[in-house]
Amino acid sequence: MAKTTTVYGFVLITDLGMTAEKVAERRNRVNDSGDSSCVAPDGFEDIAAGGEVQVLGPDGVLATGTVQVGDWQSDVMSANNVNGCGFPIVIDDVPVGFDRYGIHVGSESRPAYAFTASEMRSGPRLFL
Repeated sequence: MAKTTTVYGFVLITDLGMTAEKVAERRNRVNDSGDSSCVAPDGFEDIAAGGEVQVLGPDGVLATGTVQVGDWQSDVMSANNVNGCGFPIVIDDVPVGFDRYGIHVGSESRPAYAFTASEMRSGPRLFL
């Protein structure tokens, strides 16, 4: 049986329509309820919590995983200087041993993004 691993990564979506008013609304919600969740901005509605993530190899799909609940003020968002919504992704049973992998998330019309084995181990980040 081939060795597999779990890959933890992020889909980071910049919200070009983010205004100071939207940021203030989000901060108030966090202060009032502790809720820092978010949804993808316009044009990215196909990326949502519970959606499928695919890891691709040379012959097709190697493993599938799930998009987690988006968070607009996570450490990953801050570290990457992204103002929008960040979705953690978790993919179990990803075969190890490939030099390059593809990750696809969202509708079929979205492209897959390429990652090295090292990037997969350290937590791939898809910037949209």
